[in-house]
Amino acid sequence: KAVKVRQRVQQQFEDEPEFQAIEAAVEARAHRETGNGKASHEALGRACRFVKNADPAAALAVSKACFALGKEAEGERIVADAVRANHEDVELVAAAKEVLKDAGREEVIGRIVDAQVEEMLGLTQRALDLAKKAQLAEAQAVIAEAVAGLPNNVGVLVAAAQINLLILSQKGLVSEVATRVRGYLATLEKLAPGTERVVKMGAFFKELLLRTDTGGAA
Repeated sequence: KAVKVRQRVQQQFEDEPEFQAIEAAVEARAHRETGNGKASHEALGRACRFVKNADPAAALAVSKACFALGKEAEGERIVADAVRANHEDVELVAAAKEVLKDAGREEVIGRIVDAQVEEMLGLTQRALDLAKKAQLAEAQAVIAEAVAGLPNNVGVLVAAAQINLLILSQKGLVSEVATRVRGYLATLEKLAPGTERVVKMGAFFKELLLRTDTGGAA
């Protein structure tokens, strides 16, 4: 029944990676339950491909399928990537731990989840601490490295936007920095639309541009 249902709705959401990832993961588990090993692993392969462009919540659904089909290493990697992508989401972190617990992998929770959170918090905080000490070049270097590795991490992007806005406020309009801020804010609007701090940073950015004679061309 699960396979039949997903066949009816698959085309309606063919452009949504989140749906496609979850749909393929469900299909993989359904085929496993009916004893169709080949179809099960083919569906899991699709799920793992789609998960690269899906949100963390969808990724956890795929990781469950990986564990169910005995792909522990792949399941652990997907959980780690999901947590790394949004370590500030308390519910997501809790869900990730639950996935590992249900899979009988409680012994790796510290390494897979807690370590990822600590690493991201430490890296982001280091950049913010450098900015507070007016070591803006150093702060920018650290946060740029974090963004390169975690381009869709909300916490990292917020810190990156804050640091670059600070550079603009102290050094005046610098085209390269303004371009970075625009990019960070645009991504944040997609990942966390309407979030108070994102809205405030957007307003502050516009204010900084208005203060300059060439703001409209930046």
